[in-house]
Amino acid sequence: SPLVAVHGAMRRKGWRARNGTESGHIVTTVVSRDIRSAMRPVYDYRPYVLRSYFSTRLLMAVSDRILDNNYRVYWMGHSGQMAARYSSNKAILPPDLIESMRAAYQRSRRYLLGDTMNEESLRRKQMLDTARMLGYGEEKMRKLTEILERARTADEAAEEFRKLGEQPKPGNGSYEIVTGESVMLGRLSEGWTLERELNDDRFLVKRG
Repeated sequence: SPLVAVHGAMRRKGWRARNGTESGHIVTTVVSRDIRSAMRPVYDYRPYVLRSYFSTRLLMAVSDRILDNNYRVYWMGHSGQMAARYSSNKAILPPDLIESMRAAYQRSRRYLLGDTMNEESLRRKQMLDTARMLGYGEEKMRKLTEILERARTADEAAEEFRKLGEQPKPGNGSYEIVTGESVMLGRLSEGWTLERELNDDRFLVKRG
């Protein structure tokens, strides 16, 4: 592993010395033993649950369009598009792709660490959820995600996104964004239901 390896002074001792090898790799049984020892005082879990947790939590990041699923598959060590593409190049990834992976992992950390979302993060997620409900296509969802990633605040992202053009109509006509409390109340009186309150005195309502 590039993250965990045997100290140089230990590579000529123990079973390595007996077998005439100086491998720096740590065998699976030792890694498993040390993980169990660290977890055992609190949890009686098998080390494999960490891999399962990693996979499941990153799937949530993929679902929220925070992470490219090709990255998740590659990180899990599975054969996929990226593995097939770079296997002919001795699995050497280009520097720009490595940096893209680092940035993607940084964005996904809160899914792995279980960080509580602050107000700013909740507003960004709300924008993505609302856009999906309104029937935004893949291209506009991709643009919105890019804007959210580079914007300093959710307000800045919302302003930039408005400049992209007119909001698409909901695919099934069941959702609508209205401006002003009086308009929202009018919709409610017509049988609509309030889904959520947005920014700038706007409301997302759903046809009853």
